[in-house]
Amino acid sequence: MRDYLTDRVIIATFALLLAISIVMAITAYMLPPTRSEEVIMAEIDHKASVTYTAEVNESLIYNNETKLPEGIPLYKRLLKSMDVWIDYEVSSPQGIAKVQGEATPLLTLVSVTWTKTFPIGDKIEVNGTRIHYDGYLNLTEVNELISQLEKETGTMPREVNVSLILNIRLTVTTGEGSVYIQQASPTLTLMLDKDEPLVKVEKTGLSHTYLDKKVETYPVYIGSGSLKITVASARVVFLLTSIVLAPALVIMYMRREKREETELEKIMKKYGDLVTEGRILSLEGKTVVEVNQFKKLAELADAIQEPIIKQGNEFYLIDNEVVYKYIIKEK
Repeated sequence: MRDYLTDRVIIATFALLLAISIVMAITAYMLPPTRSEEVIMAEIDHKASVTYTAEVNESLIYNNETKLPEGIPLYKRLLKSMDVWIDYEVSSPQGIAKVQGEATPLLTLVSVTWTKTFPIGDKIEVNGTRIHYDGYLNLTEVNELISQLEKETGTMPREVNVSLILNIRLTVTTGEGSVYIQQASPTLTLMLDKDEPLVKVEKTGLSHTYLDKKVETYPVYIGSGSLKITVASARVVFLLTSIVLAPALVIMYMRREKREETELEKIMKKYGDLVTEGRILSLEGKTVVEVNQFKKLAELADAIQEPIIKQGNEFYLIDNEVVYKYIIKEK
């Protein structure tokens, strides 16, 4: 026979488990199931320096000097040519195991109406991390090319950009064995404007970094140590647990409410504070009086201020040499 208090303990346990499952399910759905982390697989650094000296006609403005270092304003009418040096280096924090490729020097003329590129000099075979290039720009030849393009196209652009480009194409093997196709284009550009007496000089493509990045995805866990569980699993487990426990708890509660209480449950519910669990070792030498109502036993216990001893379905009240007994009869 199920005890009344046992039912209450079971229902309370189920209710606690349901509450925990609901809280854990809500927590799991509030957390992302995975986290992403960007991992750099390789880093390749490109660095270049571009330097030059200008050759000019003898003039008062330049104190009859014919070679000018960087930083001195260049007058278009006086500029004859330029010596250009490009130094390039490729490196990597992962180390460089091998570099192969080629570097092609190019002359590019760009206006708003046309663009033309010319190879100048031979290709440079590359078998290392460093490249050095000695270049030369003859402004007389450049102006002749511009005049020819203007004549052929019937255009007279106000501005033409003249660029000396070292077009670098490399196959780079890192120290970790990864292979990458890399490009770089260190450039010196002269901006020739028909309305401006000075030549503007610009250097581009001097440095950049290539990153081979990969996004790694990892599961997010709830808990710690051996009690960890992934958020994805927690969502399923605790949601299903809640779905199972909720109706089970309702059914248990409804069955308990609908089920007619046994006499033992009624006694414990009403007189539980007078009853204590125990065991009668011997009734020898005592007068045993059996009462037919537990209520009478309770009234006697209250009167003599003694506890009622419960032993199975039997209840005893000891008053000196008299023992009052009540037995629940099974129906």
